[in-house]
Amino acid sequence: MRAKKIIVASAGLACALAGSAARADDADAARPTTVRQAHPWGFGASFSWLATGRPAFASVGVAAERAFGRWFALDLALENGLATTAADEAATRLDPELLARLGARATLPLDRQERAALFASAGPALLVGNAYDRLPLAHLEAGVAVRTWSGLAVLGAAVANFALARRAPVVAPADCLSVCDGPIAYGTRSIGFRIGLGAAF
Repeated sequence: MRAKKIIVASAGLACALAGSAARADDADAARPTTVRQAHPWGFGASFSWLATGRPAFASVGVAAERAFGRWFALDLALENGLATTAADEAATRLDPELLARLGARATLPLDRQERAALFASAGPALLVGNAYDRLPLAHLEAGVAVRTWSGLAVLGAAVANFALARRAPVVAPADCLSVCDGPIAYGTRSIGFRIGLGAAF
């Protein structure tokens, strides 16, 4: 009788341990294994410097991002130009009132947890206001993005834009006091950089 009780108790203990192990396996399977799975969304501040005109202008605003799996993400940014003026008596504003950008981003994670990734992004952009009226651009970026388990997101990228419309010179040559902005033609290239800092969730 005693031996039977011991056998029954042992069998019960084995079943309990097996159940605990199965629940642990289920919990591990449900737990995100990468930062991008745990924090697919990103939101934060965006700062750009672009040599679209002469002189170049800087802009600051907000950006949002959504990661879709390991290799792809979409991002959207809206920025306002910081005051940049031409070398004329009227101090003509060369910065845009709005820089809007939408990018499709291919990503290459550098570690298993996908905390850091190289990326290349392409999409449309639009400069609105002041010297640009409405100037559409093809926007390209390449850089590195970092996310942490705690939710910090950092980005740095080189930028190239290509004009998709024409724009006449903002300042007439006769009114230029130094070196002034010239015309923009189809395909005119401008380069710069962008940095971002925000939260991932």
